[in-house]
Amino acid sequence: MSQEELSHLLTEYIMMSSYGPRVYTDEQSISYFSKMSSNTLTGMLKLCEDLEEYEFCAYIFQALKLKTVYSLVNQPSFSPMAIID
Repeated sequence: MSQEELSHLLTEYIMMSSYGPRVYTDEQSISYFSKMSSNTLTGMLKLCEDLEEYEFCAYIFQALKLKTVYSLVNQPSFSPMAIID
């Protein structure tokens, strides 16, 4: 995904979460981002860091972390007992 597309996604989220009909909770923000692909999230995380939008970095990082855990759990040789935060 290009920088322009990532920027558009981030701007869309900021507008929706800040100026929409209701304020998003942390859980809702993480859920929103976790619906995106890992590659998109990785690009958005880098973009957020570059733009110093650290509040959104936290949501994106948590969503990326959740996607990694869920993808590992779905592998037959992985044990959830190995997950340590």
